[in-house]
Amino acid sequence: MASVCEFSRPAFKLPGWEARQDPEDGIPESVLDYGLDLGPDDVIDPRAKEIYLERATRRARTAAFDLVACNPDLDAFVTLTFDRSYTDRSSYEETYGRLKIWLSNRVTRHGLKYVCVPEHHKDGEAIHFHLLANQKSLKFKPSGHRRRGQIIYNLEDWRWGWSTLMLIGETETDRDRVSKYIYKYMTKQEGQKIGGRYYLHGGRLALPSFAYSNDATEFLGSEAPVWDRHVEISPSLVYKEWNFI
Repeated sequence: MASVCEFSRPAFKLPGWEARQDPEDGIPESVLDYGLDLGPDDVIDPRAKEIYLERATRRARTAAFDLVACNPDLDAFVTLTFDRSYTDRSSYEETYGRLKIWLSNRVTRHGLKYVCVPEHHKDGEAIHFHLLANQKSLKFKPSGHRRRGQIIYNLEDWRWGWSTLMLIGETETDRDRVSKYIYKYMTKQEGQKIGGRYYLHGGRLALPSFAYSNDATEFLGSEAPVWDRHVEISPSLVYKEWNFI
């Protein structure tokens, strides 16, 4: 799978050029573009902070999507919740502490691969986790329930609360649905990093590789095929995207 993206104007700074301070946003372009950490006193303009959070969330969603796209064996969608009798469900340190032990054990012993998104319950306090994982590394059994005709399973070795697992098929539609799961839960926490992270990942995941140029013909050749996506961002700036599977 490959993706080529092109802007009608150069998008990458030439060596020796410095990032400018954008007077409209009040925040350096180097921060906006590359997600450099900001101190508590670095952002004064509320709109600048909003722009930064929007771009940071978008980058995180894209990075998570790349992992999903590169690992088609992430074919199980798992939700893990915690029983308040055993765990302070509002504490990220405690919930993730228990989850981390379970994840580490399965990565080491059973070859678990996963992309995980933490999320708050509707009460805004309790935390649960959504995982995309490879089903062959998991032990599960039917729960006796269905959702939209699909069997819901429970993990056999999750002892800190409750779990659900749904299997994901191998068709392109199913894979698109997998990606939308990740986008759905990460979009709901726009600008909010639970425990300081937008998402977690682990195991022997295949990683994307990147190459950069201000000339897309370097990757496509002189006669580029018709693009898959074409967006006019402004009268003078156009975005084109080609995808190859």
